[in-house]
Order: sequence, then structure tokens, then C-alpha cells
Amino acid sequence: MAYNPTPTFDSCIYQPGGTSAGDVFTTWAEVKTFIQASSNGKCIVYVDDSIVSPAPVDSATGITDCRGRVELRAAKNDSTNTSVLEIENGATLRDLSIIRGIELRCSTTSATPSLDFTSVDGGNLLIKDFGALSNAARALQPAITIAAGITLFLDMEEGSLILNASAPLFSIAATGLLQMWVLDASDLSGANPGFASGAGDVQLNYDNSSATFFGTVGFPDPPSLPGLTGTYTTTNVDNVWQSKPIDQATFDAPSGGNLPVYSSTDSKWRSLAMSGDATMDENGVVTVAGTGGPQVVSIPFTFATASPVLSLAVANGSIVTRAQISITTPFNDGTATLQFGTTATPNLVMTTSDSVPSSAADYPKNTFVTVPAASTLQLTITPGASTTGAGTLYFEVKV
Repeated sequence: MAYNPTPTFDSCIYQPGGTSAGDVFTTWAEVKTFIQASSNGKCIVYVDDSIVSPAPVDSATGITDCRGRVELRAAKNDSTNTSVLEIENGATLRDLSIIRGIELRCSTTSATPSLDFTSVDGGNLLIKDFGALSNAARALQPAITIAAGITLFLDMEEGSLILNASAPLFSIAATGLLQMWVLDASDLSGANPGFASGAGDVQLNYDNSSATFFGTVGFPDPPSLPGLTGTYTTTNVDNVWQSKPIDQATFDAPSGGNLPVYSSTDSKWRSLAMSGDATMDENGVVTVAGTGGPQVVSIPFTFATASPVLSLAVANGSIVTRAQISITTPFNDGTATLQFGTTATPNLVMTTSDSVPSSAADYPKNTFVTVPAASTLQLTITPGASTTGAGTLYFEVKV
């Protein structure tokens, strides 16, 4: 059967070196006709480079208008060999939509871009399911040029960027923007450094699974862009510390019982040991050396806090001089109770009758209770069926 593109098909197989028949095409010129004339761009092109690899988008075909709808896929699933479609210099895929499971390689040696996006505001490109965008070793120019005032959205989901040449993949003019979402274990390690250059801006948003490909596990640095003179903004969308980042040096090698301490000087959190006479173990138990002076301790809690809450290791003869339970959010089960004492005697200081967790109020108790033996002070929470409730235990102890 001779090549005969018809509206019957919404996809085709591109197999250079094969035989054109039905929905199988052997030249990119045939694929281009199918995309632009027969399918109006609403199609999937399956790339089969099993005979000729890489499968070429030859320069003579010029611009292929993908109309924001064309998706490129591998013709066969192969876990060891990735199908490659190579855009020769002089050819352009315009407004491509999706690269899925294949490598799209750009051999750009002139000012003609391999990929072009014509939307007034920019364009969108999705790379997913182990798809990759790369340049060929002979590439001398960027594969994609982002003009002034234009934004290109690049969404990567298990995708990759690969540099096989010193030329960047993206050139961004002043006031242009490359906005990237690099998610689901996408890999930028093959494009580090220098996947973008120019006077424009890059916004790189990534998740933890993709960050593992950046560098040192736990504290990876995003790829550097030495050729970019505009603004380069990186955001870990999984990082709860993003607005107040952690200090790598101290959090990378913490000691047991260290506490996170925030510094307003440089807006960072650090992992630091307690100073002075106080120490804390990995279970959160604080021990204060016998200085003779009173120690004031506060223990916040909620209905969901694991009970008992161990707070302070004390020696024989230590004195609890006063205590107070402050309920800020009432427990919504009237049978909920609280008591404060030691591991040996949980109600030594405050019994269940000394506070009413279901009522928001302060419940102070002045007491001079001597701890009869070395022990740990603890708060016992019995929330019942409560689904709300919060407060703070305050106490003063002389050790």
C-alpha cells in the first residue's frame, strides 16, 4: 500500500528505512504532511529508530507546525534502548506539545532553532515518562530561543535534560523567562552546568525526588547556569523550610539531642546543642545540672500528643515549687483528664482534679513537692474521644 494519509488515523509510526504503508511513514516529509494536512496536529507520532538511528527530522522539511497538539512517543517500550528523534540543523518543530519516552535530540548549528513556540505569551512543553530533551555533540547554538517578554513553561515529570555539547539548550533574551517544574524524579544531572544562558530569567521549581539528581543527597544544589546573567530562582516545593532555609553545615551532621534554633541575622535554622547547664537526650528529656537555682519549664501539648510526655530528669530531693496547666483549646470530651508527676507517681504534683481540660482556663497550683528519688517529671494526657484540645504545662523546679 502506498503512502496515503487519511483522517482515519489519529497517530502514525515514523520508521525511517522501512516501508511506507498505511499509518507507517518512512520520511519526515510524510509525517509533516500527516500532521499538518490530515490530522490538523491532533496526533501522536510513534518513533521507531530500529532501522535508522537516530530517526531524522531532515533539514529539507523546514518548519513542521505541530499546532500545540503533537506528542512524540517511542514505537516500542524498551527499558535498555531509548528511541532517538534528531532534529537536523535547519529543521524546526513548531509548538510541539509532549515528549514521552523518547530522546529528542537537537543538532542546532545555525540561528534556526530546533524547537520554536509561537504563542503570544510563550509556550508549553511537557517531557515525561523518561522522555529527554538533548543537544547533539555537534550543536553550536541553543536549541530553543526565548524572546524578550516571552515565557516558556517547561513541565518535566520523570523527564531529563541532556547536554552533549557546550552549547546550552535554552537561550533567554532580557525580560524573557524559562519557568520550569521539575518533578517526579526528573533528572537534570546531564545538563549541569549550563542548560540555559542569556540575559533573561530562569525559575526552577523542583521536588525532593528530582533534587536527588542534583548533588549530595540531603542537601543538593540545583544545576548552575554560568552563562545566565539574568535572575536564577530555585525553589524546592517539598521543602517546608524554604522561606527560612536550614543551615547545611549544622543540619548535615547533628548530634543527638540538638535543637533547631532560628537566627534572625541570616534567616536560617541551625541544629545546635543546648548551652549552659541544660542538656536534652534524643527522647526530648531535659537534664539540668545542680545549680541550686529554680528552672522554669513549659510543655505544650494537644489531644493527639503521645502520652506520657517526658520533660525533665531530676535528682533525689529536687523540689517542684509551683505548676500551672493552661487550656487554650478545650478538649471536646468531658471525660478527658491531665495529671503531672513523675514516672513512678504520675499525679505527684497535679492530680486529675486540679484541672478541667474541657474548659479553657488557667489552672495554677502552688506546691512544694519534693521528689523522693531520682526520676523524670512527666505529663500524662488522657484525651478520651477528644478530637480537639490544646494547652501548655508550666512548672518551676529547684534541682
